[in-house]
Amino acid sequence: HIYNVDADYNLWMTGATTHTVKYIKNSTGALYKAMGKDGVSGYRDGYITNALLNAPASIAFYQSNSSKEITKANVIPVFINRTNSSCSQVTKLNYLNCSIVNVSSTTLIDPLNVTFLDFTPDELAFNLSKNATFGHKILYIADSGNHCIRAIDLDDYVSRTVGGICGSPGFKDGPYGINQLSSPNLVGVDGLGNIFIMDSGNRYVRMINTNRYMQTLIQGACFKTGRTKDVYNIGIPEVICYKKWIKTSGEPSEHIYTETTNTTNTTTCTKHYT
Repeated sequence: HIYNVDADYNLWMTGATTHTVKYIKNSTGALYKAMGKDGVSGYRDGYITNALLNAPASIAFYQSNSSKEITKANVIPVFINRTNSSCSQVTKLNYLNCSIVNVSSTTLIDPLNVTFLDFTPDELAFNLSKNATFGHKILYIADSGNHCIRAIDLDDYVSRTVGGICGSPGFKDGPYGINQLSSPNLVGVDGLGNIFIMDSGNRYVRMINTNRYMQTLIQGACFKTGRTKDVYNIGIPEVICYKKWIKTSGEPSEHIYTETTNTTNTTTCTKHYT
């Protein structure tokens, strides 16, 4: 999306014709330029006052809540004992008073007396948000005219390239320095920091993991849920991607990168906003 909002509700936007990224500060309503020079296209990383862009098309904001994400990544199945009459229907209000039992794969389960905990308790989410630790604040930019993904680290105000080879369009998976994009026009990021790109020149969704390794998702791996994140009367669409749906064969095949030490990303699905 050409607009996005950070955790402090500052509104960020790309200018494809001005070759800039700007933001409106929530507390004052003032407009600031974060990166690029008005009317000047080019490619240059480094401190954002000197960095250049070429027709940036989309931005995605990422701020890691590491405590919450680590907890989510290590969730194990839980069963709730329903022999207690007050637990015949387990809700977010009464689950703490019911018998919660962690169960291994070898445990014998009576399906009449147990059920799955199929919601994330509000109390747990609240406690995590109070005690969370936050990682870097990063703005990802689909630098369409340069055929790459740029990132601004808002802790040190430095621009870096994280995907594709700027100025060199192509269709290639693999590690950073080898992978290539062609006119990326949408970028999104999930809660774990994986980046998703609509690579319009190649007509595929590409995924970059946290080690900057790029893979191509098969067509249909990502779809809009119909829900939006509504801020400043702007509806930013929610997108779900299945991260296991990697394209490893079939035509076109020029993107496939082979290396004996390469392993396939085994993560499952994710939700992000583009």
